[in-house]
Amino acid sequence: MKICLFGLLNLLLVLSSAASDSPSAADLLALVGHPADIAPSAYLYRADRKPAENAPESWLALMRYAHEPLNQPANVNDPAIKRALCALLWEEIRPIQRVELTWTANNQPCPSPTELLITTLDPQGSASSWWNNLAPVPKRVKPTVSADGRTYSYELQTESCGLVISLEGATNAADYAVPSVRVLVAEVWKKMDFEIEWAYERSAAGADYSGRIEVYDGRLARLAPLSGDRATRVTAPASWRSADKSGPRRGVKGALLYMGTSKWRRVQPFTTQADDVARTIVTVWTKAGNFSFLAGDLENGPILAPEYGFFVRRTSDVGSRQPTQSPLEKASAPPSEPPIELGSQASSAREFVRELQRRNLGTIRQKIRARPEQTWEGAVTAMRGTNLPPHPTPPPGSEPIMQVQVPSERLTAQWNLGTWHLVRHAQRHPQTGRLWFNDYPYGILAAETYMVLAALDLMGSHQAAEDGFDQWVSLPMDPKTTDQGGHHPWALPDRPAGLFSEGHGCLTHAIGPPGAGGHMDGVHAFGPGSIGWALVEHYRLTGDTNWFRASAPRMKANAEWMLRQRRVVKDMVPGGERMWCKGLQPALQVTPDSGGLWMQFYECEAYYWVSVAHFADALATIDPVEGARLQAEGEAYRRDLLASVERSIALSPVVPVRDGTFHSVIPFACYVRGLGTGAWGWRRDGSGSHVGPLYWETVQSAAALVSPAGLLPPKDVRVQGYLDVLEDRLLLENPYVGGRDWFAAGWQYQGGLERTANMHLAGDDIPVFLRSFFNGYAIDILPDNGYLFNEHAVHGPPDKIFEEAAFLERFRNLLVMEQGDSLWIARAAPRVWLKQGKKIAVKNAPTHFGALAYEIVSDVANRRITAKIEIPSRNPPKSVLLRLRHPEAALIKRVTVNGKDWRGFDNARELIRLDGLSGAVAVTVRY
Repeated sequence: MKICLFGLLNLLLVLSSAASDSPSAADLLALVGHPADIAPSAYLYRADRKPAENAPESWLALMRYAHEPLNQPANVNDPAIKRALCALLWEEIRPIQRVELTWTANNQPCPSPTELLITTLDPQGSASSWWNNLAPVPKRVKPTVSADGRTYSYELQTESCGLVISLEGATNAADYAVPSVRVLVAEVWKKMDFEIEWAYERSAAGADYSGRIEVYDGRLARLAPLSGDRATRVTAPASWRSADKSGPRRGVKGALLYMGTSKWRRVQPFTTQADDVARTIVTVWTKAGNFSFLAGDLENGPILAPEYGFFVRRTSDVGSRQPTQSPLEKASAPPSEPPIELGSQASSAREFVRELQRRNLGTIRQKIRARPEQTWEGAVTAMRGTNLPPHPTPPPGSEPIMQVQVPSERLTAQWNLGTWHLVRHAQRHPQTGRLWFNDYPYGILAAETYMVLAALDLMGSHQAAEDGFDQWVSLPMDPKTTDQGGHHPWALPDRPAGLFSEGHGCLTHAIGPPGAGGHMDGVHAFGPGSIGWALVEHYRLTGDTNWFRASAPRMKANAEWMLRQRRVVKDMVPGGERMWCKGLQPALQVTPDSGGLWMQFYECEAYYWVSVAHFADALATIDPVEGARLQAEGEAYRRDLLASVERSIALSPVVPVRDGTFHSVIPFACYVRGLGTGAWGWRRDGSGSHVGPLYWETVQSAAALVSPAGLLPPKDVRVQGYLDVLEDRLLLENPYVGGRDWFAAGWQYQGGLERTANMHLAGDDIPVFLRSFFNGYAIDILPDNGYLFNEHAVHGPPDKIFEEAAFLERFRNLLVMEQGDSLWIARAAPRVWLKQGKKIAVKNAPTHFGALAYEIVSDVANRRITAKIEIPSRNPPKSVLLRLRHPEAALIKRVTVNGKDWRGFDNARELIRLDGLSGAVAVTVRY
């Protein structure tokens, strides 16, 4: 060893450190064209800090390096960890070229190159994350030592999401100086000047936009208020105050060192491309709202992010001179191919808004609302052609208990097939004689079988649903795979696939009739949440207190298991309460089709949380004390999950859509910044076009946070922005859409799992819902096979009952839907269903409030529509919302209820609010 007594750091080291002083624009210019340093964007551990002072996520790198399990508390005294000088962990897999370690003046010993070891955390296979399929790989590379002996440079040329710098042999890192680290990639730095403007709308003029900037894979310099802005004052190198004052323009300007480009591809690849990896993200945190943007997007034009009122533009040319003969120089990538012109000479937000108004651009959702609504005939003809065979008739006695008659005979016929299709493949349990379900043609998995049982409940087949639910509520408290065999080979013996600490009480490892893949409940760890949600729905729809009292102990054990597991990661590492994922479930596997990817998926979190919250509410009806305790636990879970989701949205770059604006995305999992098809997805192809990065954003996405969980309100501006990104980009530029007309799009790959239509309905965007609902049906249906459903949009297997169940749920909600204490009637009935003489009739419809029946008859030729309703009585709703969508969107002139004038109607929303009524109600609406 030797004693390191070095002088001041050079410029590059200053910029890669956590120094509080901001670099100057000249400093940034000196780095242009040189390899980018990504070390500052990693979660950093240093041995010269107290354990809890390090980024808590950095401990995951140490635990990986030390081969410690990621579902038990870290052993901070592990000899391997004691030898670690520092560790870095990135959210993405990075193409690392070179690592430089530099020691500054320090009285502690400095290790010689022969005493050091670099270990990288390298992906194994195509489905790697921090949590699994990641291996610590020692890299015994001889470094180049600088002339002054203070910098060691290692040429690694590796792809990794983390690295650990440690000492060889039985030594303690605390006895040595810790180096500063630079990690260089092939991409080189570029520079631009920029402006961020806010409060450009009059309604936001007095809002407090005080805040700060955070740069991911970049450097910020020379922050200052916009010229003429007296309301904004810079208080630190990256923060400002801008409150309660108006002026011509409010905002800040600065200089930015960044890397990467941004491309709008005509067709969205299923997987991340190499030129998506390099990117700089700028996050703006303010009291009025937060958002992020890609610096590379400013090369194409300005960014108008209207959700919270931000406008960003580049005010200089892009500086990207290349160093001569750079070994890390990267070839140029193909150009962007946007469908609209992104460039603009506008110098302010207001000027750019006026420019967009003149151009009269529009999003896909705006185009949908401006044209006639989609119909069964329009959708199916576009997908399947004409001269289709008639629908078959179900066997006598197998018709749904909930009777539906709508003006579309085809749709009525499809509904009538539903119960028969869902039940006919069920067997009888050899011991109990109950109906015995799987996920035909696959084996049993709660992650999909739950919807089959939930749809049966919605259609009134409560006994069939109860039989299926018994496959879970009768499970032993301690799951096991050893007794009966037949489980998927990837199943863990006593818990779902994931980093759960144990499985006691979990509803998993259910057994069903043989099917493809075997018993797959344990390898789809989404299941405990989804089946927990469906069990509570069964109680809500039936009001069967005896069943609930008998089943509640097993349901409660499942909820308690979820609540225990959400503490595992937080309690695992020092400072865990500061983790982004604090309070979430451990990483788990949604589907083995991903190649075995384990993540903290927001789809799973949504169902886990809502199953706990809804069960707590239900339990309070029979056990107020325990119900209240679990309600408090559920509320704590909600706060933690919401905080994680809010951070995910804020850190994700806004995405351009077809009206020229940029909008939010809701990533599919924690620790994913932006779309999974962006930098996160590189080298994480999964099974490519089957289950890969595009799948996570469109199929098993974060949509469940909106519906059914309701964690994010559907009218939240970020949710609405996310829907524009889905419709304008991911679903329209989906490779499977091909040459179809844009109006036939709105789906990606597996309609049963895609909740786009559910979100549109929750947001009360009826024309857009109808297009998504009908098109998703049309791409899945198989007319020549008796109108069975394909599993996937472009291939089978056919007769997939989960996909049919998801369709039936959406169809039911079109006609009957609960929303808290309110009950919707005909919420999304197409306008053509109320043309002259048409009738909509529903009988025996189960709801949370009891059985509902109604009949709506159109006599619009005489300017009236009538409705007869039998309001549920078991648990009367506080409000019944009757929607009558006039075929010509005519305004309501007068309403009578039971022969008396009624003032409770809303012309803008086309609904009549029936409050305080019970029994038979007759409504007449005149236009």
